[in-house]
Amino acid sequence: WTFAFGCFDGMRRTALLASALVALLATYWRLAAPPKAVEWEWEAPKASSLTGEEADKAVQRGAQALTYRILSEEEMVEDGGDGSHLSDDSKEELRKFHSFLREKFPLCFTRMEVETVNEWSLLMHWPGTDKEKAPLLLLSHLDVVPPGNESLWSVDPFGGAIKDGYIYGRGALDTRLTALAILEALEKAGREGWTPERSIYVAFGHDEEVGGGAGAKNVAEILQGRGIRFEMVLDEGGSVTTGTIPVVKVPIALVGVAEKGSYVLKVTLHGAGGHTSAPMIDGSDTPSITGRVVAAFQKEQMSPRMTKPIVAFLETAASFLPAPFALPLKAMIYATPGGLAQLLSRVQLINPLVRTTNAVTVGKFGDRINVIPNQADIYIHYRSLPGESISSVLEHARSVIERSTKDYSIDILETRNPSGDSYLPRNFELVEQCIVEIFGNHSNPGASPSIMVSPYITIGGTDSRYYEKLSNGGVFKFSPMVLNAQTNDFSRIHGLDERISVENYLLMIEFYSRLVKLSAGN
Repeated sequence: WTFAFGCFDGMRRTALLASALVALLATYWRLAAPPKAVEWEWEAPKASSLTGEEADKAVQRGAQALTYRILSEEEMVEDGGDGSHLSDDSKEELRKFHSFLREKFPLCFTRMEVETVNEWSLLMHWPGTDKEKAPLLLLSHLDVVPPGNESLWSVDPFGGAIKDGYIYGRGALDTRLTALAILEALEKAGREGWTPERSIYVAFGHDEEVGGGAGAKNVAEILQGRGIRFEMVLDEGGSVTTGTIPVVKVPIALVGVAEKGSYVLKVTLHGAGGHTSAPMIDGSDTPSITGRVVAAFQKEQMSPRMTKPIVAFLETAASFLPAPFALPLKAMIYATPGGLAQLLSRVQLINPLVRTTNAVTVGKFGDRINVIPNQADIYIHYRSLPGESISSVLEHARSVIERSTKDYSIDILETRNPSGDSYLPRNFELVEQCIVEIFGNHSNPGASPSIMVSPYITIGGTDSRYYEKLSNGGVFKFSPMVLNAQTNDFSRIHGLDERISVENYLLMIEFYSRLVKLSAGN
């Protein structure tokens, strides 16, 4: 491509074409609120292999699981968390929920070795017949975020409502029902008399929503101490999405193969203070300095850049785009990746995938109406791309602050490094096969391709980061569910009226059933 475009003043033409591509895509994204209906070249897969009665019972168990109010309500307890963030009520709910799981999934709790970690997290092991094969690890978490103003929900967020073909409740999408779907799949395999060749481990944390420091972190340390390494790890992350890129007429399944890091800085700023009867006129007062620093952090973000997973994502996307979009995109991926990263960073939904972002989230200064404070604290949350470190983040923060003041200090409150910048872990194709089989076009099996499956970077934090060093063949972040932009599914995660369709939940069970058979069967 570089040679071909070079014959015709290539770099300039490539940049212009790519600019047009990104501008057009950006226009689609800006105007698509809500997105316009799309003539999808795809139909939802047929119903799960569960029988009618089995399916009904699974749905009822899923709805009942959402009635347990297990809340993670405090700030992040990333390192050394001891579960103290749990209220007495949440602890009691966890006890009841553990009993519920034992009652509803008797084969799982009799055939598998089960232990509690740090009192509330669950670690389960189904021994395989071939001890030479590295095991499979499936992850989820039991805690949920608070529902917010419950009066704004159309149903009780912990009522286990099934309405109009949907299961409603906090945790339907994030992500208690993935835990239930995993157990449903394993229980079904047990009923069928199936025995794994490769050992299967299941780990359910109890504090993922506040960092996993008491749950997943401890589970991972126990497994590492036992010398266990996994062939593959699967946790929550991307999903099957529809309506997100209007020019792509098939669903898009995003599988996280890397995860952004997280750094939280507390910046203390000092400036002039005094009585409000004589305010400073030169901008030397602490509130003025703080305002300039906050504005600077918003404006002066770190430079965008390409990473291997995003290159893979764009290469995959190009094969699903119409030629007028695909050709310039392919050209720029290889010819001017830096320029492409700059262009992509202008699109709100893509910017976090190509940039280490920062956001000022909390500000504290002053406690008297008639006193101008001489000190202010602001909290800055960085989400870092693979390859960044606390050193590069501190360098950026200092350069931003020192344009406004030299009188400041920085405290590091959280340091969570990003995952490695792998390209495609070796088991990606296995995950891809399961996605295509379950979420592909079953009404027209000959149609190819019927779904776009692509790697990407998970921009949030998951429990899976604690298991990165324990995996041989890849840590994948994928939630087997369909999220539709046209029905506001994305805003329901941690939002109001969180729900999952009954069909979607049954497909989730089907996905885990297929994944277990493919990865751990003979």
